[in-house]
Amino acid sequence: MICSKKLTAMGIGALCLAAGAADASTIQIGTPADTSSDVEARARWANTGQEGILFTAGNPNVDMNPSGAPVWQKGMEYSFQLSFDQATGTSTWNLDFNRDGSFSGVEVASATSPSLAGRSFGFIQMYTRTNDENSVEIRGLTINGTLLGDFSNPTGGGNNANIDTYFGDTSGAYADILITGSLVFDGTGQFSQERPVMGFKLGGEGVVIPLPTGAGLAGLGLGLVALRRRR
Repeated sequence: MICSKKLTAMGIGALCLAAGAADASTIQIGTPADTSSDVEARARWANTGQEGILFTAGNPNVDMNPSGAPVWQKGMEYSFQLSFDQATGTSTWNLDFNRDGSFSGVEVASATSPSLAGRSFGFIQMYTRTNDENSVEIRGLTINGTLLGDFSNPTGGGNNANIDTYFGDTSGAYADILITGSLVFDGTGQFSQERPVMGFKLGGEGVVIPLPTGAGLAGLGLGLVALRRRR
């Protein structure tokens, strides 16, 4: 939403910013000064039964694929989804291990953190870790409806090719969050515990400016009329 100079001069800039938040989108940002996080969702070639893990504030870790058998196949595409519900503080990490287009059973890890209810986040971090013999691709990454494209941590790049990308919301913060896409683990050599690995972290403080609704908009409209008459 574009605010006119007249509205800004009349002190209605806050309304313009709030209305603009309804059209917010995700963009890449620089590394924050504080990179600590309260939610982390991870997928890895583990060989230990922890092929997926969800870490959340105040809760035990939630492991996925607890049977211990590796589930990944080199070069195959696996869908993922990470969501955060601001009202309840619930985080859910989904990995489509059997590639059937849905999430169920051990493909779902979820936890509610009362301390995160009502919380907004200033950034989303996406990361990968590999060695010189394996690779990670992230395809069709989409955050809250914004398609951000494909990302690659190629074979032979080692630690120098690791992805550590931060995203921010143009409104100033994330409230509810939905991250979707797919991952591909590939390579030519040894696949060891924690390599390759990819994941997301939610952290940072942010302030979401609410959009006026109902009586609030009506009251604002009356106020504008009264101000115009006085002028």
